[in-house]
This record gives sequence, structure tokens and C-alpha cells, in this order.
Amino acid sequence: IEQELYRYGYRMFLCQSMHEAKKDAYYLRLACQNKVDGILGITFNTTELSQAGDTPVVMIDRHLANSVCVTSDNFRGGQLAVLQLLARGSRKLLFIRSGSRLSSETLKRGEGFAAACKERGLVYEVMDSGDDADGFNGEGIYDYLREHMTDGKLGFDGIYTSTDGLGLTVLEQLRRLDIRGPEAVQLSGH
Repeated sequence: IEQELYRYGYRMFLCQSMHEAKKDAYYLRLACQNKVDGILGITFNTTELSQAGDTPVVMIDRHLANSVCVTSDNFRGGQLAVLQLLARGSRKLLFIRSGSRLSSETLKRGEGFAAACKERGLVYEVMDSGDDADGFNGEGIYDYLREHMTDGKLGFDGIYTSTDGLGLTVLEQLRRLDIRGPEAVQLSGH
């Protein structure tokens, strides 16, 4: 994004709030005070964009008033994850999501996952961290997976995560539990 903006004569300021609403609001005020030409928000949690005034706002995977949303077909992505896990032999599936529950495209990933599982009569569970800012700490995932083990085997053979970053956290915890993929469990991130 920065390279493309630079090519057109724009400079980029990067603000990372880590899902903290106070930081979102602060950075939004800062951008407007500096009269930026536009705001690009990725998983931005501030629902009040009135501070932006006439400043154009483009959101990635988040529908907020007074903004344009750019997104992929996340519902279909969740369905495709199930199909891929099934193609690789998985039958007991787990969806792990993290982040805000604000209306967003990323929530559709889980909806697509659940719909595909129900259509096929599959057993599945959903692990939801809610608004946990760090997307589930590793210990929370470790504990959850450990609780779903019997005789050293995980009760799931396919796991789909709402983000690739969360998928890496899951992979780390599977290794801690000495669960190896792809033999024991398939893992797919979005």
C-alpha cells in the first residue's frame, strides 16, 4: 500500500491500535487534525467516524457508516475451508476466531464454516475469544486444546482459524501438545 501511495505522490502514516478503541479514536483525531487526504482502516473498531468530516475513509473487511468497504467473499471462504479440510480427510472440525464482534466481513468466515458443516452433517465446534485484543493468548488456546484431548489424541482432526496470525498461534500450541500435522490434524487459516 505504501509503495503504491508513494508512486502517486502520497505519504503514509501508519497507526496500529491493536483493537483498542481509545487508540482508534486518538489516531482518527490525529489524522483529521493533520488534514490527511484519506484514511484506510483495517479491522478498525471505532464505529463513530463523524470526526473524519469530509475525509474519505476506506475500510478493509469492516462496514462502518460514511466509509467504503473493500472485502472478499468471506462467507464463501469459510465454506471453502471446510471443503479443503474434508478433502484432506478431516471430519471433526473446530473453528477458532478472535477479535471484535462488531459487524464485519470477518464474522462471515465463521458463518460460512458453520453453514458448510451443517449442510454436510459434520460435527464441529466454535472457539470464540470475543474481543480479546491479542486474538487469544497462546495459553487460552493451549488450555482449550488440552481439554479436548483423550489418550494423547486431539478431539478434532481439522481446525480453521479466522486469521492466518491466529493459525500460527494454534500451530505453536499444537506443537507444545506434541500434536503433529498433517497426520493428526489439518490446519487452515484465512
